[in-house]
Amino acid sequence: MKEYFYGLIDSEQLEDTVDDVIEKFIDDNCEVVGEGFDAIADRIIWPVKVLEYRHTTISASVVASQVLDYILDKLDEDYGNMDADPTIPSSTMKAAAKIFAEAVIEDYQVWVCEPTGKIIEYTREEAGKL
Repeated sequence: MKEYFYGLIDSEQLEDTVDDVIEKFIDDNCEVVGEGFDAIADRIIWPVKVLEYRHTTISASVVASQVLDYILDKLDEDYGNMDADPTIPSSTMKAAAKIFAEAVIEDYQVWVCEPTGKIIEYTREEAGKL
């Protein structure tokens, strides 16, 4: 699986390379078919800042907590005493949920990405060479 992806701060879709981001950005700023690079580049504030992204890391403890919350809420709703407080997970439940969450995360492919903090600035001169 690819480790890093690239996009602008407001990108809806990430690209495989920084060059792909810049090419798409230039294309998106074209106002007239066949318009030359210089005319497009004159409307852009340089340098263009491209952010590096990677797949988000999922925490087993967060998943385990979510699973327990969901299951216990559903059990309390369907089978619990309506006048009682919600069921508090026991240490045995927590341990089992953690094992389950770790197994799920190990085989689950995360697609959501988050910024790494790295920003690549692309100049007009660099874009002109694409």
